[in-house]
Amino acid sequence: MPDPTAPRRRPTAIVRPYRREDREAVRDIFRAGGQRGDPVSNYIEEEDIPLALFVDYHLDHEPGCCFVAEAEGKVVGYIAGCLDNDRYNWVVLTRYIPRLLVRVLWRLFTLQYHNTSTFRVILWFMTRSWREIPEPPRGRYPAHLHIALAPEYRGLRLGRQMVDTAVDRIKSLGAVGAHGVVIEEAGHNAFAAVMAGTLLESRPCTLWAHCSDKRWMFRLLVRDLRDPSSRAAAGRT
Repeated sequence: MPDPTAPRRRPTAIVRPYRREDREAVRDIFRAGGQRGDPVSNYIEEEDIPLALFVDYHLDHEPGCCFVAEAEGKVVGYIAGCLDNDRYNWVVLTRYIPRLLVRVLWRLFTLQYHNTSTFRVILWFMTRSWREIPEPPRGRYPAHLHIALAPEYRGLRLGRQMVDTAVDRIKSLGAVGAHGVVIEEAGHNAFAAVMAGTLLESRPCTLWAHCSDKRWMFRLLVRDLRDPSSRAAAGRT
């Protein structure tokens, strides 16, 4: 019988560039763990909203900045990158939000939503998200990263390997700094080590206040991608 106290063995996994045929596997990983490890469907019936915001933009518009972790022939994690957060915001606002708004209104008017949590989350996106989610300093950390792993592959440093791979890619494309916004339980800051970044700001997150008795925080993590010589020169100007 395996010893439960024995250290977990790192799985044999590779990190490789995202391919078009990985799309649904990537979306399924988000669906399965988008609520801090719980299925997205637990708190919103309209999965297309978080999928569009956190996954689809990257796969549609910047697939070259996306990577997947593959183990035993299946995708077990992904990291999605974006070179310019301002462009991301503009594309989401002008191309995704109008489509999603029409879909949500139609389903509201036709009484297709049945879970109270769905209404609460949609209301949060409309009235609170822009106030609670921290934004990075303009120009300093324009790139962003979004990462997710299947539960059984967490805590094994695979996330750090994915981050380093994505950072090498966006840095080669000219990114001077990157950021990531994560949701963590108050008192925790595990993602800073995964991203090898600095915690720049924390804000209370009320997204799950109606379905969780824990206190959650938005964490803005940043990572300077400039070479040390460039940083020193910038500090002297």
